[in-house]
Amino acid sequence: MTPVTVGGQPAGDQAQTASAGVDASASPAGPAPDASTPAAEIELKLLCDAPTLKAASHAPLLLQHARGPAMETRLEATYFDTPDNLLLQRKWALRVRRDKAGAYVMTLKTPRSNDPSGAFSRNEWNAPVAGPDLDRTQLADWLARTGGRDVDPEALRPLFSTLVTRQTRRLHTPAGVVEMAADSGEIVSGGRSAPICELEMELVSGAPEAIFSLADALMQNYPLRPAIRSKAMRGYDLAFGRAPAAAKAEPVDIAADASLDAALGAALHGMYAHAMNNLEAASAGAGPEGVHQLRVALRRIRSLLGLIHKIAPPADLAGLRAEAKWLMSQLGHARNLDVFATGVLQEAQEACGADVDFTALAGHINAMRRQAQDEARAAITSPRCARFLIALGGWIVRRGWRAGVADDVAAQFDAPARGAARRMFRKRYRSVRKSGRGFAHLNATELHRSRLALKKLRYIAEVFQPFLATAHGNKRFAKRLARLQDAFGRYNDLHGAASLLHGLRQEGVSLGDDMALAVGAALGWQTGARQAAMTDLRRQWKKFRAVEAPAN
Repeated sequence: MTPVTVGGQPAGDQAQTASAGVDASASPAGPAPDASTPAAEIELKLLCDAPTLKAASHAPLLLQHARGPAMETRLEATYFDTPDNLLLQRKWALRVRRDKAGAYVMTLKTPRSNDPSGAFSRNEWNAPVAGPDLDRTQLADWLARTGGRDVDPEALRPLFSTLVTRQTRRLHTPAGVVEMAADSGEIVSGGRSAPICELEMELVSGAPEAIFSLADALMQNYPLRPAIRSKAMRGYDLAFGRAPAAAKAEPVDIAADASLDAALGAALHGMYAHAMNNLEAASAGAGPEGVHQLRVALRRIRSLLGLIHKIAPPADLAGLRAEAKWLMSQLGHARNLDVFATGVLQEAQEACGADVDFTALAGHINAMRRQAQDEARAAITSPRCARFLIALGGWIVRRGWRAGVADDVAAQFDAPARGAARRMFRKRYRSVRKSGRGFAHLNATELHRSRLALKKLRYIAEVFQPFLATAHGNKRFAKRLARLQDAFGRYNDLHGAASLLHGLRQEGVSLGDDMALAVGAALGWQTGARQAAMTDLRRQWKKFRAVEAPAN
């Protein structure tokens, strides 16, 4: 079997670490044999309602892999942090858990160096403790080993608790051994609580593909939704009384001498984590950033899949790209309305001042936003989205781009990434230059095409930055590229606003005097603003053309 990589490290190595750090006869949540050494935790969560949890956890396709009956455990855990939440800032989680036998275990979870998002794998430090409080001496040793010397163990205090009834089964599949836990219960903080209802699959040994294969099979029959946000992150949301927050992409660490295969694996893993980390924020709709970040992640994934397609088009790649495009389209209307309401409309209102009443127009737009958000939420929580995300995750961990390729193509993947990365970059750069010929005379459709070409170039530049020119040259080019993309974005926002406002005018119902006046005033303002944006866009294009590109 071709080694599977998670975050750039061969899964076989991950599996060895996991099995070495966790007693195979005990739950992976139990204490590691050596409290000074972290075990690797590789897991995936599937969210559902209570009836689905009961049915899915007893599915015949799971039972056929089970060894022995399910074990039921009542788990009570308390999570700790400092008053200024230093652990949260590092994406660490610290808890003391009590099991049904009354034993207490202290656990610290930290992102692995090759997976800063914590998407699939984390370091897990475990040690038995005497009671519900922390062993601050042991914890001080862990903190020193993980770069947390600035965290004062004496400053840590309880923040929230989880009360969970867990049924566990050990599943022995052809791809690996998986511990499946059906968790039901609640998170509690102060007088607030939130339900827990999820299947959690954790790799004990073997390839991470084992987890995704089981999840894919389950979702053919049960309405399950993949997630990677931990109970700890949900507990912080509850403690702070906040909606799930949007997350920007984490930096991807790719070695300068990495193979193309390793570079693609690390990049796709980071992009997938970026998408998964924004599912709940995009679905909750508490702010526009969740939908925006999810669309950014999907667009980057499609762009990189497109590059892979040019090297070796595996049979399932076209389907993954199509599903990513579908999900992006389902979020597009919500994103466009968010941009208009939080940007263009507010600018127009400020420019027009008290002379124009924008109340009716703003109310109408907000009603459209709520409907669009409902449509986006329906898409994100749909079985189609769930199946796509599991299929994509499984494709990434099994390195689907290598499936069935000829020897010469496999050799390209195994070769150093530098040459291929630079060729890809040059091709994208030439495409951008070609799309911008006669820039001052391009129409809206041609400008849109040029903007998309520029985005693809920026994604390539970000992913393959270690392989492009010198650091100084990269910085200068990246600066010009970012400013040009910002100028394109500004012009596109104003162009979209014009389309939206003209659409309101053409609606079959009467707008009313106040709203009609506001629409006209906004259109008048955006005409001038769009002209200024075009002037800046042309200026930024000239500056971009003048700077030397990396890899040329």
